[in-house]
Amino acid sequence: MTTNPHDEFLMIGIQTGAVGVFLLLAFFAALWFCAPRLSPIDAWRGRAATLALAISCLFNSSLLDHVDGHSYIFQIALFYFAAGLA
Repeated sequence: MTTNPHDEFLMIGIQTGAVGVFLLLAFFAALWFCAPRLSPIDAWRGRAATLALAISCLFNSSLLDHVDGHSYIFQIALFYFAAGLA
């Protein structure tokens, strides 16, 4: 028995099924396609943070891990804040 499967997609899939995995992928897609509304440098940073989180989720439970999850969510909030103002 393990509490950390080291794969966010697997963990979400087991907990919530295909709908949860679809929503996680939709979250990544929404961040990716929202980036052009930002300034060019923030769009680049936002997409980099989104890509880093998506790749990290393949090999680690990044949203489950306390420090990693907070770090990624803080970066996403920092870079995408201006998109909500536009």
